[in-house]
Amino acid sequence: MAYRTAKSTPLGLAWRLFQVLIIVILFVLLLVAGIAAQSPALATGSLPAPAAAPAQTGTGCIDGQVVDDLHVGLPGWTVYARPAGASSPVLSDVTDGFGYYRFDNLAAGDWTFWVDVQTGWAPVTPTEFTVTVVAETPCQYTRFKFKQATPTPTPTPTIGPATRIRGYVMLDTCEGLEPMPGVDLEVWDSDQPILLNTLVQTRTSNPDGFWNFHLLPPPAPYYHVLFRLPVGYDIWSVSAPEGIVVSPDHLRFDNPTLQVYDGNLFVLRKAGVVCETPTPTPTPTPIPVGCVEGYKVDDQHVGLPDWEIHARPADSANPELVAFTDGTGYFRFDNLAVGDWHFWEIMQDGWEPVTSPAFDAPVPSGPECISIRFKNRQLPPTATPTPTATPTPTHTPTL
Repeated sequence: MAYRTAKSTPLGLAWRLFQVLIIVILFVLLLVAGIAAQSPALATGSLPAPAAAPAQTGTGCIDGQVVDDLHVGLPGWTVYARPAGASSPVLSDVTDGFGYYRFDNLAAGDWTFWVDVQTGWAPVTPTEFTVTVVAETPCQYTRFKFKQATPTPTPTPTIGPATRIRGYVMLDTCEGLEPMPGVDLEVWDSDQPILLNTLVQTRTSNPDGFWNFHLLPPPAPYYHVLFRLPVGYDIWSVSAPEGIVVSPDHLRFDNPTLQVYDGNLFVLRKAGVVCETPTPTPTPTPIPVGCVEGYKVDDQHVGLPDWEIHARPADSANPELVAFTDGTGYFRFDNLAVGDWHFWEIMQDGWEPVTSPAFDAPVPSGPECISIRFKNRQLPPTATPTPTATPTPTHTPTL
């Protein structure tokens, strides 16, 4: 029996291709449906929103002054604060006798500050601005400045309960002195002259080069003003009429009271700048000096105040210097010529020395003081003898 092989017609071949295409399309649809079921974001055509950045938390503070164009504080001006972009809460503070105001416990973030302009005054700085409050940092300093629009006398500030340390930062050019704005300064407190305890306030010199620290009572035993030298500048000179220049970038104020310490000046010069002068000025040879500090204590190591300590060169009677111990028994001699010096104490009644009451010590050159000490012991009180009564003679009558 013979068989014939069926030949494929063009119509049959097209039908088979169509069947294969339908199978491929169904497979692709099933695959896409499975992926969409596993990814809701793809099914909806949207991507998950990015996580929001955490907002700032905590609180900070803002302080500052309202001043006139001569930097005199203006008392009795009302300053307001509210969160930026919000209508409440609205806070307010009235400036004290020095024009000082302060806002504590402000939520971290942007705050808007503004001031009521009083009659007869025109603004020099904007009367409203926004500041970003940073949590857990020292108070940020702000300022409003006005000038008189009418010839009304500037009110005289009243004495307020604060210690104020202020001054200027100036730039020495070949043509003279110019204000140096934007320089950072800090004030620290301490209970010892050579230590720094706590950062109290930070300030930045304003466009006039002026800076001002307003320190509320009670004052610390010592305040230290530290100067942050900008890059590309050198400190040319520094002065502190009522303080001690510890180093070119460090002023110290001992036993400060509630008063103004004025006239402090830092003068800078750009690094590498040399001003030409018609006649060369000879450079003076610096005289090397040193310092000596110490304590006067009892045999229990308790400081003794108001004791008189003397110093003079070991080979000369002059100059003779005198220092009195403070409340902790501390004393100090600055700007001593390098060499051997003789130191002695003036003994007070009722005391005897434990260490030598007089000795020599070498004074080296440099800013680091050498330390010395006087130690005494209190004598026991001397018993006062009880006076014996003298008998009164009895008159014998004559017979």
